[in-house]
Amino acid sequence: MAFPRLIFVNEKTPVSCEADVITDLKLDLIFPPEVSDYLILAPERETLMARREMFKALLSDDSSEARLREALDKLLAARELYRAMTAAVSEKTASFVFVHLILKLSELCESVRALNGYGALLERFCGAFAEISEKVSFQNAVSEASELKKRLAAISALTLKTDGESAVISAPRGEGMTEALRACAAELDISLGERPRSSITLQKGVAEALGTVYPEELNAAAELLSKYRTLVTGEIIDYIPELEFVIGIVSFTKKAADNGLPYCFPEITERKGISLRNVYDVTLLKKEGSVIVPNDVEFTEKEPFFYLTGANGGGKTTYIRAVGGAMLLLLAGAPVFCEGGQASILSAVYTHFPKDERFEGTGRFLDEKNRVDLILEKQDGNALILLNETFSTTGEEKAIEQTDILARTLYKSGNLGLYITHQHDVSEKEIPFLGVTVDENDRNRRTYKIEKRRLPPRSFANDILEKYGLDKNSLKARFGG
Repeated sequence: MAFPRLIFVNEKTPVSCEADVITDLKLDLIFPPEVSDYLILAPERETLMARREMFKALLSDDSSEARLREALDKLLAARELYRAMTAAVSEKTASFVFVHLILKLSELCESVRALNGYGALLERFCGAFAEISEKVSFQNAVSEASELKKRLAAISALTLKTDGESAVISAPRGEGMTEALRACAAELDISLGERPRSSITLQKGVAEALGTVYPEELNAAAELLSKYRTLVTGEIIDYIPELEFVIGIVSFTKKAADNGLPYCFPEITERKGISLRNVYDVTLLKKEGSVIVPNDVEFTEKEPFFYLTGANGGGKTTYIRAVGGAMLLLLAGAPVFCEGGQASILSAVYTHFPKDERFEGTGRFLDEKNRVDLILEKQDGNALILLNETFSTTGEEKAIEQTDILARTLYKSGNLGLYITHQHDVSEKEIPFLGVTVDENDRNRRTYKIEKRRLPPRSFANDILEKYGLDKNSLKARFGG
C-alpha cells in the first residue's frame, strides 16, 4: 500500500533555506536536528494550515505527547527488527525475527490508533495503519505469530559454548544456580547489576545449527515469513523523522509555556508583511538567568526593510533572532512565541551572520560578498532576509558604500528584511531604521526595547541618562539654571 506522509499534505517540499539559518539564529540550541531539518523547508499553504490544525489539537491535550512518544517507541523497535530481518545471514534467522516484527507492528497499529482526533494529517496517518490492521491476512499473521512466539521462547534461552573451533548449542536445563541466587536476592530486596551481555551477529553456520535444535518451530517460522512477507514494508521507517519533528515541536512548546512564554498561531494574511506583538527570542531559555524581553515586529509593503542600530549589548542580535525564529516556526506550521498578530506566507528565510573562520586566500570581505551574492541570487522577492553586521570588518568608507548598495538593493527587491549595522551614516538615508531604547517600563533593571525611529539615532548614553533623570533637561528642571 502507499503510505501518505505524516506532515505533508502533498509531496515533500524542497529545501528553501540554507542550513546556516539554523545556527545563525541559534535554533540548534533548542531543537535537535530532526526538528531543524524540517524548519528549513517552506511548505505550501495547504500543508502549513494542516500542521497548524494538528499542533493546536496536540497542544490542547496534556496526554498527546505521551501518546506520540509511545507510537515512536514502537516504530523505533519495528525499525530495528526490520533491519535485523533484512540483514539476517540465513532464512531461518530472518524468519525468527519476522515473528517478532509482525507482533511489534501489531502493537504499533494499536498505539497509532490513539492519535486519532488530532487533525486531518494525523487522522490520515492513523488511517494508513488502520488499513493494515484490518486486513484479514494481517490478522491471521498476528494470530499465528502469537502462537509461534510461545514455541520459540526457549530459543532465547539457548546456551552456546565454543572452544574457538566448534560450537555446541543446547537447550536450557531449568533455571540454574545463577537464576536461583538472583531470585533469592530479589526476595531479600538486594539489588544486583545487570549481567554482562553483548550483541553479535550469528554466522550462517550457527544460525543453521539452531534448526537442528528446534526444527519444527523454525520451519513454522519460515512458513510464516513465506506467507506474509509482503505485509511488512520499509516505508513505515520514513515516519520516524516526521514523528520526531512533531514530538520536538510539541515538547519544546510545552516547556517554553511552563517557563512563562506565550505562544499562538498568528493569522495568515494575503497581504505581504509581518505584524507580531511581543515576540520572544526563545533561544534565551538556554541562557540561565537571562531576562527575555519581547519586542513588536512589523514589516509592511510600505516599509519592508529596516536598518537596526544601537550600542553593543542592547539586544540587536536578540531581536533579529526573535524575528527569524518566529518566521521559521510560522512557515513550518508550528506555534510562534508571541502574543498575537498576522503574517503572510513567505518563500524562505535567509541570514547572513559573521563567521569566525580564518579566510585564507579570498579574505573575509570576499567571503561575505560571495555569501551575500548567493542570497541575492536565490531570493524571489518574497523572502525574509536578515543581515547581521555584514561588511563590518571592512574599512569604514568601503563598509558604508557596500552596506548602502546592499541595503538599497534589498529595499527595492520586494523582500522583507533587517540589517544590523554600526555604520550610523547609512541610517540617515531613505531606508527607515529601528533603534535600541531603554525600556521605560522597567525601572529596576537596564533592559532595552527595539522601536522605530524617524530621526537619526542619538548616542545610546542619552537614553540611559533620560531614564534616570540625569540628562541636561532633567537636571535643569530639577536644579534650575
